[in-house]
Amino acid sequence: MNRDTLHTLLLLPLIGILTLKSIPLRSQNVLKPNPNAVQLQKVWEVRGDAILFEEIGYDVWGGVDLNGDDTADFGQFKRSEYRWYFYAGGKSLSTEPILTIDSMGLPSVGDFYGDGRQYMLWVGGYRLEIDDFYYTYDILNLYELADTGLSRVAIVSEDLGKHVPPISRSFHNLYVEDVNNDGIDDVIVSMYGVRTGQVRGEGLDANNQVWIYYGGPDFQLEEPDVIVKDSSQYGEPEYYWDVHFADLDGDHKLDMIFAGGYQLGGQMLRFYWGDENSPTSWSQRSADRNVPLIDGQTGINATTSVGFYRLDGDDAVDIAGYTGGGIDGTSVYLSTRGNVRTRSFSVDSADLFYKTGLFQDSPGYLNDTLRRYEMLPLGAPLKQGEQRSLILVSGSTYGPDYDYEAWYSPALDHVDFSKLLGIHDVTGDGYDDFIAGDGMFGGGIRSGIAFVVAGGPSIPLDDTTLSVQEYPIAGESGGLYLWPNPVIDELHIAWRGNLAKKPAWFAAYDMSGREVVRGEVNSSIGAALWECRDIPSGAYRVVAFDGGSQVIGTAPIVKG
Repeated sequence: MNRDTLHTLLLLPLIGILTLKSIPLRSQNVLKPNPNAVQLQKVWEVRGDAILFEEIGYDVWGGVDLNGDDTADFGQFKRSEYRWYFYAGGKSLSTEPILTIDSMGLPSVGDFYGDGRQYMLWVGGYRLEIDDFYYTYDILNLYELADTGLSRVAIVSEDLGKHVPPISRSFHNLYVEDVNNDGIDDVIVSMYGVRTGQVRGEGLDANNQVWIYYGGPDFQLEEPDVIVKDSSQYGEPEYYWDVHFADLDGDHKLDMIFAGGYQLGGQMLRFYWGDENSPTSWSQRSADRNVPLIDGQTGINATTSVGFYRLDGDDAVDIAGYTGGGIDGTSVYLSTRGNVRTRSFSVDSADLFYKTGLFQDSPGYLNDTLRRYEMLPLGAPLKQGEQRSLILVSGSTYGPDYDYEAWYSPALDHVDFSKLLGIHDVTGDGYDDFIAGDGMFGGGIRSGIAFVVAGGPSIPLDDTTLSVQEYPIAGESGGLYLWPNPVIDELHIAWRGNLAKKPAWFAAYDMSGREVVRGEVNSSIGAALWECRDIPSGAYRVVAFDGGSQVIGTAPIVKG
C-alpha cells in the first residue's frame, strides 16, 4: 500500500483499554480527545418566554413515530402549563408542535396487549378540595398508536377518583418495561404514597411504592397486579427517591433498583434481583442487596449521581456514578469485569475512573448503528474556566477508554441542560440523536430551553468553502458524502446510517483503472478519511464496496 492511507475517522473506539489491567487506575484517568474527535451540532431548539416563566424543557421525550411517517418524533415538557409538546422528526425539524397533551409524567409507549399493536399511555389528573383538604386523582389515558399516527380517542381512561373508595396517589413517575419477563410490556406507576377514601387523617399509606399492571390479552388499568413497597429497617426515604429497571447480571430477567436517602441508612441503592416469580417475589421480600453510598468511599456518592448504560456489548447493563469527598470523579463498573450481585462499589474497585462529572441519563447509540455500545456521557470543561461540556466516550467490547470521540459545548450556544435523553433517529439520517432540556434556563426567570443534537458523522453541509458533494449509494439517490472536492491533503467520506447495504471497504482508482489505495472501514460508524497528500494531482474515482465486495457507490474526485 502507498503512504497515503484510508482509515476510519469518526468516533472510533481505540483498543488502548487492553493495557489497563497492568497500569494503576489513577494513572490512567486523564481524559483526552481522540485525534479525530468531533463537535456535535445542535439541529433544533425552542426557548421559553422570560416574562411568562414558561419552564420549557423541564423534561424531554422521544424515539417513537407519532404521526406515521416512519421517522421518530420527540417532545418537551412545559412545566408552567403541565403540558407536553411533541414535534415531528425529519430532515428539517420544525418548532411547531404536531401534538400536545396534558400529563404529569413522562408519556410511555408499549405493546400492552401482546398482539404487536403499540399504545401510548400518559397520566392526567385533577385536584378536589373536600373539607379544606386537597386530594389529587390520576387519570390513566391509553391511546392506540396506529400506522397513521396517534388516535385522538382514548380506548381506556381510568379515573382513580371514580373508584370506590377513591384512590389518591402522590405520583412520581410512569414506566413501561417487561417486568415479569414474558415478552409483553407492563405498566409501572411509582408513587410517594397513596391515600384511600376521602376522610381526612385516614387511609394514608406513606410508603414509597410501585404499582405494576401486567400486559397481555387481559391487560387492564383498574387494579394493579403487584404492589412493591420500599419499606425496610432503614425507614422511609426522607429525601430524593427514584426507581430503575435494568438487567444488571445478564440473566435476561429484569432487576429493580430503589434509590433514595433513607432515615436510618442514608443514601442507598436497594437491589431486587429478577427471578422466575418476579415481580411478585419482590413484594414478598426485602431488597436482595443494599449498597450504602458513602461520599469519598464508594464510587457513587448519591442516588442523584448514578447512571445505567450499555458500554461493553454484553447482555448486562453497566453502572457508573460520580463521587465527591475530595475524589471528585466518575467511576465505571462494567458487567464484563465484575458481578453486580457481589462486587464492591468502592472507588478503588472501579474498572474505569474519570476525573469528570457524569450525566445521569444515556445519550444513546450516537455512533453505532448496530446498537451495541452506548456512549458514556461525562461532564467537564474542555478548557480551564469554561462552562461544563458534554464529553462522549465510545463503548466497545472492552468498555470505554480514556479518549473521547465527541463533545457538545453548551457554552458555545450560551445554554446549559439538566435533562438528557437518547431519542433514536429523529433527523432521518440513520444515526441516533439526543434531546436535552433545562426548565430552569434563564436563571431566576426560568424561561427554559430544549434542543436536539444530531449524532453520527459531522457533515459540514452549511460550509460552502468545503464543497460537500453527495452521491448515490446502495440504491438510494444520495447518502454518500465527500469533501472537500477538489482535495489537497485529506478527503473526508461519510454515509447515511440507514442504508440497505453499508460500506465495508473503500478503494480509489486513477483514470487508467489502477488501484491507488484501499482500506476497510467500520460500517456502523459512518465515516472514513483518505490521507492523499502524496498521490499525484489528477482525476480519481472513489468506490464503496459492501461486505460481499459488491460495488454499492462511486464518486469522482479531483486531487489538486
